[in-house]
Amino acid sequence: MPTQSRGILFDRPEVVEQARQAFIGQGLASRVRFVGGSFLEAVPDGGDLYLLKNVLCDWDDENCAQILSRCRDAVDADTPLVFVDWRSARHRRQNRRSNEPTENAALRTDHFANRRCSGTPTYT
Repeated sequence: MPTQSRGILFDRPEVVEQARQAFIGQGLASRVRFVGGSFLEAVPDGGDLYLLKNVLCDWDDENCAQILSRCRDAVDADTPLVFVDWRSARHRRQNRRSNEPTENAALRTDHFANRRCSGTPTYT
């Protein structure tokens, strides 16, 4: 019997409430734990994988380092961190048909991950 995935949706409290309503409407709310908070302060621990999508592109370097530090505090040594980010809003507008993250975003993330976290980044 296949196992259904479960996850934690972590975002600002007002965003979490909107997402909860959307998940209820799709019949998926029982598979999600909804957590409101700030990733500048703390990130829920105990996950098997952490995915940050379109997060780091919205923050300056100092706050990106803070966010990655909070992620480091939450994860085990072998827990994957996955970052999907964009180089700039202009680049996103130019590539609306593409869901590919840019190489520069990966390099920027790599820089902070290596500076703040131990481990070797993996690109796939």
